Parts: sequence; C-alpha cells; structure tokens
Amino acid sequence: MSRRPTTAGTLVMAGDVVLFAAGARVEARSADDGKLLWSSKTNTSFRGMPDVFVIGGLAWVGTLTTTGLDLLTGKVARQIDPGHLYTGGHHPRCYRGKATEDYLLWSKRGVEFVDLQADGHTRHDWVRGTCRYGIIPANGLLYAPP
Repeated sequence: MSRRPTTAGTLVMAGDVVLFAAGARVEARSADDGKLLWSSKTNTSFRGMPDVFVIGGLAWVGTLTTTGLDLLTGKVARQIDPGHLYTGGHHPRCYRGKATEDYLLWSKRGVEFVDLQADGHTRHDWVRGTCRYGIIPANGLLYAPP
C-alpha cells in the first residue's frame, strides 16, 4: 500500500494475482514479481477489514459491494442491481460477509444472498451469526451459530 494502513487488512491470492485491501484501498499485484497491476478505492464498515472475494475471474471488494472488478485490470466488469434486497434501518453486522461460487452473502440485517448467476437475490432477515464469526456456507447449507 502506498501509505501504512491503520487497520488490519485482507490478503487474497488468486492465480497469479495477490490482492491486499486495508483501510479504504485495495491493490492487486503480480505474484511473480510484485508489480502493481492496479489499485482502487474501496469501502469498509465499522468492523474494519474490507471483504475480498475472487469468483469467476472477478474481484468483489468492499462491504456490501455489488461491483465485480476484472482481476487483472481492476476495471468494472460487472455491476449487479440488487433491487430491494436490503432491509432498511440497519448497518452491516459485526462480522464479515461470505461467498460461494454462486452467491455473495452479505451481513446487513440478516443474510442477504446476492445471486451471481441470475437475478434471484434473496434476503433472510431472521438468520444471522454471532459477532466476529458470522455464518458459514458449507456442504450446500448455511450454518449459523447459536
């Protein structure tokens, strides 16, 4: 990063690209030589580290993002309109979002499923995880701690 981050960061390696997001910035670097491929502003929430997911060659970076960036160039490659997915009156929860190959799972009121394959966005306001841990998508199910 061009300046020292004030919060912890998120480091993700996808193929030959290393992504590092901290504070309000994300950088993509070549895994071979460390050369800067691109950098961009991002957003965070009060919980600190920005979410970073790489799915289908796109980087999804930032809290509640619906913008997919080309992994190699950083250019906007996909923009999703979630419609009325978010229930108003609440901030992102105290745990990070999660993702699968088909969905971004945001943590605003409960669990918001941003469909990456179609427009089947769904919200489930009655399911949420505990602070720091959140929910875990695995085995075709969504696990939520007590």
